[in-house]
Amino acid sequence: TDRGQCTIPDELQGKKIKQVSAGGWHTCAIAEESKLMCWGDKDTGNDVDVGQTAVPESFQKDAAVVAAGGYQTCATNTKGKLDCWGGNSFGQIS
Repeated sequence: TDRGQCTIPDELQGKKIKQVSAGGWHTCAIAEESKLMCWGDKDTGNDVDVGQTAVPESFQKDAAVVAAGGYQTCATNTKGKLDCWGGNSFGQIS
């Protein structure tokens, strides 16, 4: 696995970023319009699908706070609703 320098994905270039959270294998950012975008290894918290993506994928349109962990990600929306996704082998997100 290449652990080189991190680059900002094209989809986020020039946008104001409210928050960034980097997990072990993925990164999430909340852009100026409260849109949550995540990219990296989909097996470890970015998504439940298998594979990798260097292109951010949108998860929430009204995100307020995001926390990316080693294998899971949790975010709250602007109304305070909590959503979590990713690895759940020990009930981390249930």
